[in-house]
Amino acid sequence: MQELLSAVGPNAKRGIRSQINIQKARIKKGCLSASFTEQLDNEMAGRKFENVECGDRAHSDLLNAFRKLVPHFCLITAQVSPFVLDGTDEDDRAKLLSDYDVTGLSYDKGGSGFTLTGTRKIDTDQPLNLNTPFVTFDWARENGYDELVDLLHGEVNQEIELGLRGKCADAGRQLPLPFDQPEGVALLGAGEGGPKLLGEGAEDVEWEDVDEDGGPDGEGKFPEPSIIDEQPEGEEPAAGDQTSPDEPEPPKKRGPGRPRNPKPQA
Repeated sequence: MQELLSAVGPNAKRGIRSQINIQKARIKKGCLSASFTEQLDNEMAGRKFENVECGDRAHSDLLNAFRKLVPHFCLITAQVSPFVLDGTDEDDRAKLLSDYDVTGLSYDKGGSGFTLTGTRKIDTDQPLNLNTPFVTFDWARENGYDELVDLLHGEVNQEIELGLRGKCADAGRQLPLPFDQPEGVALLGAGEGGPKLLGEGAEDVEWEDVDEDGGPDGEGKFPEPSIIDEQPEGEEPAAGDQTSPDEPEPPKKRGPGRPRNPKPQA
C-alpha cells in the first residue's frame, strides 16, 4: 500500500493521510472504475468501496500503463507465441498487438496473484472477451514475467490510485460556464464587444453606439420614450374619444345652423 495526501472515500477530510489497497480496476468507455479498501490510519479498520466510478475521462498515463500489459496478456492467454514477439521489430510488433486491449485487472484478497481481462478485435461487431487464468506472482517471476509483476506493483497500481484521487484527462473536464459569476453580478447583453457585467460599478460602464434598431445612445443614456398615437387616414374619431390636452379645442357650434367641422391642425 502507498501513502498519499488526501483521502479518497466519501466525506473524507482533505489533508488526511490514507492508504489504498486496490482490489479491482477496469477502464470502460474511457473512464476508470475500481474497488478498493482505504485506511485513514493504521489503528482503524479499512473501509471497503465497491465499483467507485470516476466521472472524468482517464488520464493518458493510466491508459498507457494498461497498454503496457498487452504483450504479457497475449502471452498468458496464448494468443501469440513468444517466438513471434521476440522475432519481430518494434513496428511489426505494435501492429500485431493492435487488435488487443487490457481493460481490467483484479487481485485476490491475500494479494498473492492477479487476473487480467481484455478484448480482441474480430470480424464481428462485438469484440472477443478474454481472461487470463489466476496467476500468482511467484509463478509469474519463475516463468519470466518479472516485467509484468513490476508493472502491476509499480506503474499500474500507482496510476490507478492517482486516478481515484483526481488525476484525469483535461479534455473531459467541465469548463466554467459563462453565467458562473459572483453573487450580485449578472450578464447584460452580448454584442461584438462581448457580454457586459451589471452589478457593482455598473455606473462606470460605457455603452457602445448601436444601430437604429434601438438601444443606448452614444452618451451612455437611453433616449426618453415617446408615444405616437396616429389616427388612420379616412377614419373618423370614435364617439367619446377625448382629445389630448395639448391640442386646441374645436370651436363651439353656432346656433341651430349646420355644424362646421374644423380643419385638423398639423
